[in-house]
Amino acid sequence: KGDLQKINAYNIKQLGFKVNSSYAFSNTYASADAFFRHLLTQNDRIDFTYEYTELWNIPAFRMVIEQLREDFELFEYAPSRFIHYRCLQQVRITKDYLKQYVQEALLFANEEYFTIHSLRLAGFEHDLDELGFEDWFYESLIRYHPSVQFRRFKDRMLLKQHEEKICLIDFLEELLQNLISIDIYDFIDLVKSRYGIELNRDRLLAVIKMTSLHYDSIMEKIYLNYEIYYEEV
Repeated sequence: KGDLQKINAYNIKQLGFKVNSSYAFSNTYASADAFFRHLLTQNDRIDFTYEYTELWNIPAFRMVIEQLREDFELFEYAPSRFIHYRCLQQVRITKDYLKQYVQEALLFANEEYFTIHSLRLAGFEHDLDELGFEDWFYESLIRYHPSVQFRRFKDRMLLKQHEEKICLIDFLEELLQNLISIDIYDFIDLVKSRYGIELNRDRLLAVIKMTSLHYDSIMEKIYLNYEIYYEEV
């Protein structure tokens, strides 16, 4: 059996590694950034769904992956699954074309909350759709525009051109401005059909408590505010 006490930073360095506080990498790389960049770009696709998940806890790794995404070198086509730009080059997709797509989508959204699902329902079409990716690819592409804020859901991103971060509270309150009042299950169905977002009922009720909205547990109905609820009952 090996002696675990001999596994220390000094001995690891002797084996040809550079050691940081929580990880080590080959000393053939000048820096951790260089190592992570190689890891992320050496293959056409990389999947962090089940492997390398601990890397998300390393700030240097997150910084490199964010930079690659901002530079349109790496694209998230599904949660934690990435494709390299060279794959798109093979089908003659350029970075300028991708940026054009983002601009056209934002123009169509007209500074409203949106998902790719909601844009398409409203009539938005683009040749880039022919790539056949899931909506996540297109939403993650748009989220890196400097004017866009986003909120991530399980398999969807809610997006909006906005100076400050967007939150579920503001989204719900804006929807209720037009609805005034609605059955909670009808509301969940509406958000699903219009935006492709599945809201958990218990989570929704917890958020409502932090807003000016009012929920009646007997009627199972959401109201824009308590005054409207009082007038209706």
